[in-house]
This record gives sequence, structure tokens and C-alpha cells, in this order.
Amino acid sequence: MTSDAATTTGTESIGFIGLGQLGIAIAQQLATYGRLHTVWNRTPERAADLATTGLSRAASPADLMRDTSMAILCVSGASAVEEVTFGPGGLAESATPGKIVVDHSSISPLNTRDIAARLARETGAHWIDAPVSGGPQGAVAGTLTVMAGGSQEDFRRLEPVLSAYAGRCTLIGPTGAGQAAKLCNQVIVAATAWGLAEATLLADASGIDPAGLPEYLRGGFADSPLLHILQPLMAPGDTTHFGSRDLLLKDLDDALALGRAAGCPLPVTAQSAELMRTAGKWISPNYNGGHIDLLRGPPPAAPSPSTRLRTGADHCSKNLGTKDGAAGDTRNSPSPAAPPPPHEENPMTELTGTNPGQPPTVDLGPHADALTQNPHPLYAQLLEKGPIHRAIQPDGTETWLILGHPEAKEALAHPSALSSDPANATPQWRARYLGDPDAQELPRASP
Repeated sequence: MTSDAATTTGTESIGFIGLGQLGIAIAQQLATYGRLHTVWNRTPERAADLATTGLSRAASPADLMRDTSMAILCVSGASAVEEVTFGPGGLAESATPGKIVVDHSSISPLNTRDIAARLARETGAHWIDAPVSGGPQGAVAGTLTVMAGGSQEDFRRLEPVLSAYAGRCTLIGPTGAGQAAKLCNQVIVAATAWGLAEATLLADASGIDPAGLPEYLRGGFADSPLLHILQPLMAPGDTTHFGSRDLLLKDLDDALALGRAAGCPLPVTAQSAELMRTAGKWISPNYNGGHIDLLRGPPPAAPSPSTRLRTGADHCSKNLGTKDGAAGDTRNSPSPAAPPPPHEENPMTELTGTNPGQPPTVDLGPHADALTQNPHPLYAQLLEKGPIHRAIQPDGTETWLILGHPEAKEALAHPSALSSDPANATPQWRARYLGDPDAQELPRASP
């Protein structure tokens, strides 16, 4: 079906919405190649720099769609996509049969299918989900990877446009397939980033220069772009910006939701998301430093170590051997942990799983009596799932995280229930799947 919108000679007339870091890089490439007609951004000032050399600034998404044959979106999430599409002055107000909306945003395939179906039903316009990987630097270099979902006919119309900023473009399948592929990409990126952080710590603890890892491992199975781009940014004190922690976490939560809907357990992704969520409580939003900083622990100026989970970094505080390579006494046994501050329990107590039906033997610190005299049945169930990591937050909340299991849950003993008088302390618990923002409240344990 032929679009009734104006077109430039031999190409689509393009409108672009969303001028964040990635969006502005893509839009600039389109403008450079003479393929961009008009732009719109929620913050008009960001569009001012592009509204030169013949480009126009649309007053609304509806105005942009009216004057173009193809609208390209690059916004922050599903709510933003819905707003610019169906909100007041949205694309749907002027979309007509044959026009195409291309979404470079990373959102859930479930949301994508709903939005695309509604747009087609209400306007007859077409939808292509086309999330990208490679970041702003990839757009500038023209090397972005595009994963698309939609019809072959619409994808053929899009391909010449993508050539301005993408090096590899693949039609994965029908609507939503591109977003599903992008979530697979993010699952790999997140797990790899945590692996790089742990490998960096392990190298340092073993007397190896972590800065040399990219060269040491070049050509092996561990070699990857992330090894050469992200691992060097994990050097102490490096503040280079490399993506947004919050946006990656959003993608991981979408992946977990998709996995639950498909009956597909994603235990490593659940752990990656929860560690990143924990890191976000006290580190910068640049996720290159977030991984390594969480594993290293809080900086010296932090008021308390209580916000950190126990990790492998606690067992890597000293080299496994001497600097000259000779094995030391510490090779087969971890260095002793530093004692906790006076009057404060060690918040990093690690609890191990027990066999079903057997009570746990653990050290719970000053609240041991209150927590073990009559714990909620959930506690025993949690121990059966795998190792428990315990952290005590500054407000006194005790957090118990079960990581690395498809049915991983979190239990919280609320500070209001932890009385200084053990006889009056009645813990309350709640549980949720890791990565699920909705927590189900559980009843108190029976007295």
C-alpha cells in the first residue's frame, strides 16, 4: 500500500521523535544524509539544534505524522511510546493507512504487540519494532545493530533509511520479535558485565594486572566487545559514562516479565537485576562503575557498610600468592574478614541452604532469638532454594536475598517488628520474585 504522505525523491519523508543521547545521534546521521524532514521532542530546546538547514520542528507528534510517511521513535520506555502515540496530539491523530511508525525504543514485546495492534485497528498505520544495540557511538559510526519485528514489506521500506546509521539490520519475525531479540541482547550484556566485574576483582586478588585482561584473553572464548570496552572502565576511580543503569535495569525487568509469561526461568538475569538494583542505592547511575563498585564494597566515606551484600569480593581481599608468583599460605584459604565495628553485628553473615525438613543452623546476630524462635514457614522454604545473602539496611531492615534460582524470593523482617525486647519482637515477612516490583505481603508467623 502506497503512503499518501509527501516523500523526498526515491526515499521516505522521515520524522524523528526522541532526542536523548541515542536519539540525537541517530537524528544527526539522518540529517547528514538528507533523509530527515522534521523532528519533535518533549523538551523543545533539544530539537532547536537540529531545526536548521531546512529541518522543521513539529508542534506535536500528530503534526509530525501528518507531514511525513514514516515516524521514528527513540524514547525512554513503554509509557513514553504510548503517550506520543495515543496521548493528546499523538501520532494516532493523524496516522493513516500506509504510514509507518518505527520504534527504536527498548520496551516489552508484550507492550509492543498491544500498541501495534491498537494503532492498526484505529488508524490502519503500520508498526515496526526496531530496537538497536551499539549506543550513540555506534550511530555516529554507522554500525548500529537493528533487530526488527514487523512485515517484510514494511521492513523493505525501512532498510534504506537504516543505512544512514546501522551496519547490520535483521528482520527477526513478526511484531514484537525485535523487542524480544533486544531483551536477549540485554540479558547477555548484563550477565557479561557482572562476569567482567568479578574477573577484574579476581585478577587483582591473584596478583594479575586487571588492566591487561583484554589483551591476555584476546582471541579466546571470553573475547568480546564488552571485554575491550567495558572492562577497562572498571579501573578504580574511572567515571566514564557508559549507558544508563536505570534503562538497563528496566530492560532486565522486562526480560523477567517476558520469561514469566512464557514459563521460562531466568535465574541469572534475576540475580543480575537484583544486584544492579542494590547497587543503585548508593552508587552513580553509570553502570560501568556500578558492577565493580558494588563488589568492591562501599567507599571509605560511606556511613555504614550495611547497604552492601556479601559477595565473592569478601574472599578476595588479599592476593592468593606472593607478588613474585610463589604460593603463599593464603592460596587455599581466604584471608580473615575484618571484624565488624563495635556494637554492630557483621551485616554480611552468609547463610547456606539446608536439606528439606532439617532446621537451619545459622548465626543471626542480636535478633537471633526473635527471628528463630518462631520464624515464618517461608524462611525454611527459602533456605531450600539456595544460599541466602543477608544485609542490614541503615534503617534496620533485614533483607534476605535468595539468588540464582528461578523461584528466587526476597524476605524482609520489617524494622518496626524488631523490638529491643526479644519477647515483644514479632518479625513480619513479605516475599516477591526478584525483579518483580509487586511484593505480596505475607501474614505474621503464628505465636
